[in-house]
Amino acid sequence: MSPFSAMLAQSVSTPVTTPTALSPMIITWIGLGLAIGFVGNSLLSRDVKASPANILVGLMATIAGGIIFRLINPNAMFLLNAGVAAIVGVVVLVVYHKFVRPALA
Repeated sequence: MSPFSAMLAQSVSTPVTTPTALSPMIITWIGLGLAIGFVGNSLLSRDVKASPANILVGLMATIAGGIIFRLINPNAMFLLNAGVAAIVGVVVLVVYHKFVRPALA
């Protein structure tokens, strides 16, 4: 087994319980949120003016989803928590585009 695969196996199977393990998770949530907002804007809207709002909605939804899932299941693995946060971000961004954004226009 290579050192990289051993490190990856340990990181996937290690629950996030220590405060020092929370900071990489927060950085991951921020990165995922920015990426979801940017990609969501490209796929759902061609409006350049909507870009900051979409990125902000994706960012806030991903962070909120990650925090809520962490509160519900504090021993969840890193990738599971990041995946749930990403799914929440995508769902909230789609709901925002379908219901909230047309009401504001």
